Amino acid sequence: MSDFHPLKSLLQLQLGSDAYAVLYLPQVLETLTPECFAPSTHLQKWTARINSLLHSRDVGARWSGLILALQTAMCSKDLMLESAQSWVGVAVPLLSKHESTPTTKSSIRLLRYVFANGADVSEFQRHLCIPNVPKFSSALISIADNHEDISTKILALETLTHLIQVYPSLHRPLHASLSTVSLQFLNGSSTRPMSPALVEAASQLYSVLHLTGGKVGAANLWRKSLEDTVNFAWNSFLRLRTSYRPPASASGVVSPGPSSEDPVVSIPLHLDRLRAATRVLRDHCRTITSRPISFPVGSVTRLCLALLSCNSEEEAQGPMDQTLRSLEASVVPAIWILACELIVDLATSVNSLLAPHVPRILSYLSYHLEQNRTASQRLPILRAIISMLQHSSALHDPILSSRLAKAILPSLSVVLSSESHASDGTDQSAFKSKGRKGKKRARGYEGDEVFKITREIVCPTPDDGDALLAALRATDLVLRKAQLTPAIHSIVSRTMLSVYLALPQMPPATLSPDTTLHAKIYAEVQTIALGLASGTNSTMSKSLTLAINTVLHGACDPSQAIVQHGIDLLLHPRMPPLVRSLPHVETISLFRAEESQEEADVRHALGLRTEEDSSRLDSDAVDVVHPPPVTTGDRRQSAVDAPAAGTFATISISSSTAPRRVAPTQTPEAAIGRSDASDLVVQAAEHPRTEPPLSQGSRTIPSLPAPLASVSKPNSASPAETPAIASSSITSDTPVTFIAHVEDNDDEDEPMPAINMESDSDTD
Repeated sequence: MSDFHPLKSLLQLQLGSDAYAVLYLPQVLETLTPECFAPSTHLQKWTARINSLLHSRDVGARWSGLILALQTAMCSKDLMLESAQSWVGVAVPLLSKHESTPTTKSSIRLLRYVFANGADVSEFQRHLCIPNVPKFSSALISIADNHEDISTKILALETLTHLIQVYPSLHRPLHASLSTVSLQFLNGSSTRPMSPALVEAASQLYSVLHLTGGKVGAANLWRKSLEDTVNFAWNSFLRLRTSYRPPASASGVVSPGPSSEDPVVSIPLHLDRLRAATRVLRDHCRTITSRPISFPVGSVTRLCLALLSCNSEEEAQGPMDQTLRSLEASVVPAIWILACELIVDLATSVNSLLAPHVPRILSYLSYHLEQNRTASQRLPILRAIISMLQHSSALHDPILSSRLAKAILPSLSVVLSSESHASDGTDQSAFKSKGRKGKKRARGYEGDEVFKITREIVCPTPDDGDALLAALRATDLVLRKAQLTPAIHSIVSRTMLSVYLALPQMPPATLSPDTTLHAKIYAEVQTIALGLASGTNSTMSKSLTLAINTVLHGACDPSQAIVQHGIDLLLHPRMPPLVRSLPHVETISLFRAEESQEEADVRHALGLRTEEDSSRLDSDAVDVVHPPPVTTGDRRQSAVDAPAAGTFATISISSSTAPRRVAPTQTPEAAIGRSDASDLVVQAAEHPRTEPPLSQGSRTIPSLPAPLASVSKPNSASPAETPAIASSSITSDTPVTFIAHVEDNDDEDEPMPAINMESDSDTD
C-alpha cells in the first residue's frame, strides 16, 4: 500500500489501451490534481503515455492525448515546460490537416495555454514561442476563414485576440491578414444576421490590432481605427434613413447617394453593419493602451444623439416608397437599443470627459422613457441612465433631474396595486344595473378570490423584472446625485414608501415567475429607504432597524459600497458634519393637507391615486349612472337648500377630460328606447346645475394619506365611462357640475312574496 500512486493506477487501468483512454477519460480528468505530479518515478511514464496517444492513428486516442496534455500543463508548469517541445511539434501540424472538430479545438486550447503561460520564461520563449507563434497564428487565420463550424471560428478568433496581447510584435507581419479576417465578420449579412458571438469575437480581435504598431504607433493606429469605425457607422445609419431628412448632427458627414438596392435586402444588411459598428466602438472604449490617447468624445456623442433622436414619424424627404418607409420605420427601436448600449460603454470609459454632453443625453433618454415603450425597450434606456449617473458628476439642474425622476416613476408604480384591478368586482356590480329593473345590487360571496385562477403577474417576463430592478437603481442614483424640486422629491419619497409597505404583503409568485426577484427588489427598496432616512442622529436613531436590515439582508456581497456605507452609519451616526441634510418638512407631504397643488398635479399626471381619490371617483361614477330627472326651478331651489351630506352627491367633469359630443344619428323613437340612465345623463349635460354650497359650519378634518395606487390606462373606456356617457359629450369649455340623487335600494327593503300553502294545483 505504500507504493500506491494515482498515476500508477491510471497508467495500469484507465490508460492501459487507446480504447480505454477514450472511454475512461472523464474519470481520469477528475482524478488528476496538482498533487499527483509531485516528483516521482511515474512522471516519465506518464509523459511517454501522452506522447504515444498523440502519435496514435486513432482519432479518439489523439483527442484524448491532447486533452490529457492540457490537463497536465494546468496541473504542473514544470512538466509543461519540459514536455512542451514534443506537444507543440504534434499539435501545430494537426491544425493544417482535415481533423475532426473536437481534435481541432483541443489542439487550439493546448497551444494557447502553452504559449500564453510560458511567456514569462525567457529561455522557453526564445526557443519555442518565437518560432512557433507566427505559425500557430497563421493556422488560426486559415481556420477562422475557412472552417465550417461557427464555434471553432469563435475559438480561433478569441485565441488570436489573446495571443496578440501577449506577443504583439510577432503579429506585426500578420496585421493585414488579421484585419481582413476580422472585417469579414463585421461587414454584415443580408440573408440572416451574423451570430452575435461571432461578431463579438471579431470585434474584440479588431480592437486589439493597434497593439501590433508598438508603443509609438499603437495610439495612431487606434485613433485611425476608431475614426474609420465612426464613419462606417454613420454610413450604415444614413442608409437606414434614406426616406427621412438627415439629422442636424450629420452636417459634417457625407450623405450616401441614392441606392438601387432592394429594400428587403439592404435594410437588414445595413442594420447588421450598424450593429457591428457599435460593437466595435464599444470594444475600442474598453481597450487598454500603453500610452495616453486622445478620445474623440464629440464625434462619438454626436453619433449617439443621432441614433437616439431618430423616430418613425419624421418628415419625409421627397417622394418615397411605402415599402422602404415601412421597413426603415420597423428598425427604429433596434437603433435606439444600439445607441443605449454604446452610451453605457462610452460613459464607463471616458467618465468625467463626458460632462458637457450629459444634460443633452439625459434629456433624450428622459424623452424616450416618457413615451409608451415596452419592457425590452425601456431596459437599455434605464441601463444607460444608470451608467451616466454613476460615472458623471452630480446634476445641478433641478428641471432636468425632476424630469428624469418623473420619467422613471411609472416603471416603479407597477408594483403598487392597480386601481382597475383592485375595484374590479365593485365596479362590475355597480355598472351592470341599467334602468329601473336593475336596482338590485349584485352581491359577491366571501372567498371568491380563492377560485380566481386568472391572477395577473406584475413582471411576467424576465425583461419586466430587469426593467424594474434597473428603475430602482436609477431612482437611487437620482436621489443621491441630483437636485429635485420639492414636489418631485415628495412624490418619489411617497412612492418608495408605498412600495416599501406593499412588497412584504405581495407573494413572490404574484410579482414574477422568478421567485428570487422579490428579494432583489426588496433589497433595492431598502437601500433607497435607508438613503432617504439618513439625516441627523435623531433621524437615524428612529431608523436603526432599517439600517440593520439593509446591512444584513440588503446585499449578498459584504464588500459592496452600500454595505460599507450602512456599517459606517451604524458606527458613526454623526459623521462629520452630516451624512446628508434632513429634508425639510414641506419637502415630504405626510398628510393630505400638506400636499401642494403642484404635487397633486404631478401625482395625477403620473397616474398615481390614493385610496381616498379612488373611493371618491367610484362614488362619483355611481352617481352619474343614476342621475335624477330634470327638475323645475322650484325643485332646483329646494335641492340647493337641502343639506350637502345625505342624499345628494356631486361630481365635476372638466371639458378637457369629458368625451366629445357626437351628433345623434338615431330617430327620436329610437332615442326614446334607450335606458333611463342614458337619457338622464344627456339631459343633465344639456342643463347643467350648480353645486349646492356647503354650510359655513362644516369643516373637513385632514386625515392620514392613504397608500398610493397606480391607475392603469386601458385602451377601452374606463369603468366610470358607461356606454351611455360615451355616446354623449359635453362641448362647453367650462366645468359642468351634476347633482345626482342617490337612491338606497337595499334588498332588505323589498317584501318577500307570500306563498299560499293551502292552494292545490290538482284541484284546479
